[in-house]
Amino acid sequence: MPRRIFAWTLLALGAVLAVSSIAEFWVGRKAENVSDLVRPEMTDEGLAQHRADFELMRGALVGLERDVLPAAASALGSTPERIKADIAASYPAVAKLLAEQGAIIPFAESSLMNLERQQSRFENADSYPVGWAPGYSFAFVDFLVAAVIIGAGVDLLLRGRLRRPTLGAVLGVGLVLIVLPFALQAPSKTSDAQTVLDSLNPSEAVVLRTQTSIATANAAAAELDQKLIPDLAKALGVNRQGFDAAIARQFPQTAAGLKEVPDALERYDARLAIRVGGAEDLRTLKKLPIARLAWFDPAFGVVLLVVVFGGMAVLRRSE
Repeated sequence: MPRRIFAWTLLALGAVLAVSSIAEFWVGRKAENVSDLVRPEMTDEGLAQHRADFELMRGALVGLERDVLPAAASALGSTPERIKADIAASYPAVAKLLAEQGAIIPFAESSLMNLERQQSRFENADSYPVGWAPGYSFAFVDFLVAAVIIGAGVDLLLRGRLRRPTLGAVLGVGLVLIVLPFALQAPSKTSDAQTVLDSLNPSEAVVLRTQTSIATANAAAAELDQKLIPDLAKALGVNRQGFDAAIARQFPQTAAGLKEVPDALERYDARLAIRVGGAEDLRTLKKLPIARLAWFDPAFGVVLLVVVFGGMAVLRRSE
């Protein structure tokens, strides 16, 4: 009877670990999908480009409102207030961006600053001693360990005893479950992953706000380039090249920024695609106790060793 209880306990433990390995694979795939999306943006180069694009967009918007429009108004014998009223009446996309910049700019910067703060944590969570191995590789290790444990339970049921090689294998995989997560710094990595996840807000409302903000900027940039600036140039009696040259002479930094806006917006569109593409997986991951999951295998390994040593002791006393 003790043998059967011991055997069925091993079978149950193996089944639990097999199921958990499948769950670990599912979670790991979602985490890997998110990491693959955001990894280029979280490098030094990616964040530096993001910061440069943000500063360029902010500078171009400030320069347009503070320098270009007042200068155009003065040249037309008008006032900045009058030209803004004309923009509100005839150029709704530009007017919308000017009106909402007080909300859009802090929203965009807060997201960027959070990524900059979390970079080192993301890099730690995303790094593996075996560079080619995906983050969910340990799920396969757990599944193989589960097979060893189930095999030991079947062996005990059929033979009535654990052979030395089988016993050694079970003890070995128990030690692997305890030692390997610490060797791979899994607790530290999952803790950092949890911190990064906690700092993100992938809710549908935030994703929609990001989409709306970038759409507003894209629409304003198109209207500025295709309608407002050509109309201002016409009103001033110059062609587009002449208007651009005049702005470049008076406000070289603003002119350079306005020229780079389309490229910056393309990169913002790419960042938006990353946020939208990873939002659903992020929402799923945020519901899970990621930091605690690293402790499952060591705890399971301890339970396995206790069961094996306890079962062997009971078997010896019953003989």
